Amino acid sequence: MTDENKVICALWARWIFLNRRKFLADFEVGALDFIDEYCWMIYWAAGWRALRYLLLMLMANRFLKAEEVANVLKHYQRKIGMDFWYTDEYGSRNTAGAGP
Repeated sequence: MTDENKVICALWARWIFLNRRKFLADFEVGALDFIDEYCWMIYWAAGWRALRYLLLMLMANRFLKAEEVANVLKHYQRKIGMDFWYTDEYGSRNTAGAGP
């Protein structure tokens, strides 16, 4: 397990400990509340891939549906402003490599 995945699991463990009833009342709304509370911590310490990992684990355990995972990821992207990030001529946000 990568360090980023450990960070996202620790953030989730803290949030779910404090907000279990909110999550159990409505899984998608709970996940959106998690993003609202920890979006910048996720951005700085874990990243989009680690968040995707967590959401896919929630989907695998049948807490979220695929559509809800997509909605939560889009919500996160809007919160941190990923729409305004640099993209190269291939539409990729990866600036480390050249070409498709």
